[in-house]
Amino acid sequence: LIVVLPTLLAAIYYLLIASPRYVSETQFIVRNAGQSTPSSLGVALQGVGITPTQTDAFAVHEYIESRDALRELSRRYDLPAILAPRGADVFSRYPRPWEDRSSEGLYKGFQRFVTVGYDSTTGISTLRVEAFRARDAQGLTQALLAGGEQLINRMNERSAADAVAQARQAQEEARARLAGAQQQLTAFRNREQIIAPQLVAREGIYAM
Repeated sequence: LIVVLPTLLAAIYYLLIASPRYVSETQFIVRNAGQSTPSSLGVALQGVGITPTQTDAFAVHEYIESRDALRELSRRYDLPAILAPRGADVFSRYPRPWEDRSSEGLYKGFQRFVTVGYDSTTGISTLRVEAFRARDAQGLTQALLAGGEQLINRMNERSAADAVAQARQAQEEARARLAGAQQQLTAFRNREQIIAPQLVAREGIYAM
């Protein structure tokens, strides 16, 4: 009962009932556009073994498994038709007998067809998408990769914009400090009635 019956049921299902499922697998790597001085958060993450590149890869992973990605796919594909084609067995397709056809049910059902992993040794991420037709698996994989690439591009653009804003702020602060120093120097000249304080200071050094 413990060994033979489960094995028999699994054999009956996979040999006689289960529908073929195609797998589209792709590997990708996320790299920083350029090296920059790490922030305090970046230093803290590096201290526990998490680099900025890893955080970007994990952001792509979260997007692939998010509802945002599902909404983007729904605009391009008829996901219920892809996940439940004619002839698919009731235990593999969406929805299964105990699942509902709500948006939340579609999200949970879609998770069964998509997996993404990360190899910390090589920094390579692996995306696997299953479907009942090969072209559907490939199309969904390409769409998810394109969405992840757009996410990274937006993050890089925002990072570049923040860097430019910080540089401009530092420039304005430097100009303000220079203007303040010039005002103090002018006030000193007027108060001491000295035209060139540098010459006076130099003469005082020579006199000593």
